[in-house]
Amino acid sequence: MNCEVNPDILPAPAEIEEPKEGICPVDWALKNARLAKRHNCGRSVMCSDGMTQLELILTDITTGRGRADDIALTRELCEAVQSTEKCEFSRRTSSNVILSMDRYPDEWDQHCRRKRCNSLICPDYYSVYIDPLVCTGCGECTKIAPQGAIAGGEGLIHIIMDDAGLKEESFFECCPASAIKKAGAVKPKLPDSPIQVGSFEGSASDSRRRRRRAT
Repeated sequence: MNCEVNPDILPAPAEIEEPKEGICPVDWALKNARLAKRHNCGRSVMCSDGMTQLELILTDITTGRGRADDIALTRELCEAVQSTEKCEFSRRTSSNVILSMDRYPDEWDQHCRRKRCNSLICPDYYSVYIDPLVCTGCGECTKIAPQGAIAGGEGLIHIIMDDAGLKEESFFECCPASAIKKAGAVKPKLPDSPIQVGSFEGSASDSRRRRRRAT
């Protein structure tokens, strides 16, 4: 009933010892669970059903459906796998998830209680916008975006109307000026409609400074 771990498939705990840019500890745990579900032996209840349940819980946490007690539930499930499971793949996965929870408790709490991802990795916790101070109006983003998702023509600052289909790495990379960005809880100041490139005044940082002075 033992399942040998392939280090090229399942990441080792050391890979999240130090925070890295572009890595969300909760999303990292979910990816571990998905890999385990796909590659473990599946010969016992905890190996098959346990990993399936773990993936479902972590999916809820990373998509805005997490509850306050999901963190305790996740830990309980992982500890049960560690104590009863002979499959090394499932045991390693559970250890990695617990490691993530222990090292980044604030991140887990933010996801469950405040519905936020500080790393802006979990798609349901960030929005996509085009920086009006950087946009050159080239129109490259409109070529790969769904119809109606972006407003603006040549020489105009483009505006994202619906970002539902734009949260893919390829979309962020399509802009030669790197004007496509993510926003979390603090929304940047943006024009209400497409305007001439270079005519927009203000920035997200200016907006935040004004709010701080006003409080």
